[in-house]
Amino acid sequence: PSLLPGQKQEYYVLRIKTLTDFEILANFQLENASYMHSFTLTENYAVFFAQPAYFDLTTMTESARLSDALRWFNEEKTTIILANIKTGKIETMQTDAIFYFHHANAYETVDGKIVADVCSFEEGLSVIADYKLSQLRNLSTLHGKPSRARLYRYTIDIVSRSVQVQPFRS
Repeated sequence: PSLLPGQKQEYYVLRIKTLTDFEILANFQLENASYMHSFTLTENYAVFFAQPAYFDLTTMTESARLSDALRWFNEEKTTIILANIKTGKIETMQTDAIFYFHHANAYETVDGKIVADVCSFEEGLSVIADYKLSQLRNLSTLHGKPSRARLYRYTIDIVSRSVQVQPFRS
């Protein structure tokens, strides 16, 4: 589902020069309004993970709660968008579905691959329940819960159009 039915979602990568001046470095469209809380940068790329967590505009306007308006489609893939910030060229690849909030690190290797470390949740969207205000206000309960986030390294090879995923686990 798109945020506005029948319309693709438009995304822009901007360089803000001053409070009144900006430059469009790249732009891309997606069929669905994916929840993307963060993105990461390397020397040449803005890297986005369009996860299959989509906004339902009708529910959003009725409840005004983000957690109620998100829908998770674990059978769909996550689309990785690489926006070249020097040329504006867009590359896309897919990997298995992930639900995430934050990127932790990113860089380019000498052989031209892009490495992105992402904190994701194996449970998908169900983790949102842990972030309700009532849960966050109860510090004793909050500090007693183990983190459900796991750090994964995504190695993205633009030439072979492949993505390798490795968990940071002992």
